Amino acid sequence: YVHLNKLVLKSSNKITSKGHSLLLLLAGVVLISIHSGFIQYHQIMGNASYNKVVVGNQTENSELASNDYPKNIQMANEHLTKAFKYGLYTPASLNRQLASVYISQNRLNDARLHFTELINQLPDDMEARYRYSKLLIRAGDHKGAMEQLEAAALINQRTKKEKTIKSQ
Repeated sequence: YVHLNKLVLKSSNKITSKGHSLLLLLAGVVLISIHSGFIQYHQIMGNASYNKVVVGNQTENSELASNDYPKNIQMANEHLTKAFKYGLYTPASLNRQLASVYISQNRLNDARLHFTELINQLPDDMEARYRYSKLLIRAGDHKGAMEQLEAAALINQRTKKEKTIKSQ
């Protein structure tokens, strides 16, 4: 007999139904842990490549930045896309990063999808609305761009009113 507290896991060299249930539960925990590690790896590697692109754009040595830019943007794309595709949850930061990567690759429709999701996640994000409006203008959707800019202006007005009320 193999016992775990009062549970009989194995009896007469056969695994009991409770033993099978425990094995199934443990296998599930192992699989979820492996999946989580896979997603974390791609998120970390994607963030590192993405940050190299962002820092490279801000560095004074533009020749060095331009040499590594295509490689870093491709690496960011590959890793962040895997984290998005296989993850159980998509944080707003991942949508923001993927939208930026896709814009740099001139994949406007893909960027549009991530901006839409980002704005659904963070409706008061003025920067996302402003950048999305720029994308919509590039795509020829001037009406949609105006809607995003108007929404950003309303958020800005509401924020100013809230600051005024808090300061009184």
